[in-house]
Amino acid sequence: MNIQKVVSYLTKFCKFSNLPSFEEFKEGFEPDDEKYRNSELDGLEREFEPTELYISFTRMSEKNNLASKIASHLWGGESQTLDFFKDIKITDVVEMSYADHKPLKVSVNLKGGIEKVFYAKPFDERRLAGLELVHLLSPDKYNFSASGEAIYEDEIPGIEAEEFEANYKGDPFKNESYVSELVKLDFLTQLLLLGDMHKRNYLVSSNNITGEEKYSVRPIDFDKIFLISKIEYADVLSTDKDKILKFLGKEKYDSIRETVKGEIRKRYYENKNRINTFLEIINESDKCTVYASDLRNSLSAFHNDIDIAYIDNFGELLKVHFERMLEP
Repeated sequence: MNIQKVVSYLTKFCKFSNLPSFEEFKEGFEPDDEKYRNSELDGLEREFEPTELYISFTRMSEKNNLASKIASHLWGGESQTLDFFKDIKITDVVEMSYADHKPLKVSVNLKGGIEKVFYAKPFDERRLAGLELVHLLSPDKYNFSASGEAIYEDEIPGIEAEEFEANYKGDPFKNESYVSELVKLDFLTQLLLLGDMHKRNYLVSSNNITGEEKYSVRPIDFDKIFLISKIEYADVLSTDKDKILKFLGKEKYDSIRETVKGEIRKRYYENKNRINTFLEIINESDKCTVYASDLRNSLSAFHNDIDIAYIDNFGELLKVHFERMLEP
């Protein structure tokens, strides 16, 4: 990516500041070996267990100051530390040691005992691309702040779909609210070409404000965006689609897809200029365009248009794909 264009773009939309690097924030935190030894989990459960971290008391003030700066921009939109966040206290730090980039989950206390959580991650061009595009196109907002060497993200509520399905009483694929959310996620995944969208990479949350349990599903992993050779691989429902079609019926299935397509289309029109500017930046990213040749051929076949195979500009290729997917 052209770093000057990235900084200019993100600064314009309050997404960039001179925040601590990921390594600067993480430095000094060590695994809590005693908790690991005393863990009752084993096998795969232990492999996917987050690692509790601790830091010496003498360095806690230093880390709280860094957290104050991050919080001021992430939750307050200001590059300078705001008074409200000066007394922030880190209460827990967990490393997602099973994930590719080993992000940190940081829990903090604000004034008045308010609890908040943010995630600290190394700066990654593909993750930035995914976060920004899903923020602009998804019906949900994704709050994040970036520096040249880190991305800090507001917590998204929910549990991993794998855990949700394992603990669900009954068959989760016979819950219309949950299944409908998977159909919506499937469309978003195909639109944004999200690779590696397995059940640890999207979260499920619920509410029963109306007296009826309603679910929401949101993707959280964008590190593999565009890293697919065929659009068919960007398919959340690849193994469950027949079961879902049988449960919902084709008419309702199609209606759900049309509904979310309409919501995303409106977001696309609202943010079209900003999206086009960002697509120009993506075009200059070697990491984002690594599978460009395969994607051209795949999208050409998917949209039944041979001309797509000859689009050299990756940003233009994505724009054509978006507009074809969102056609009324």
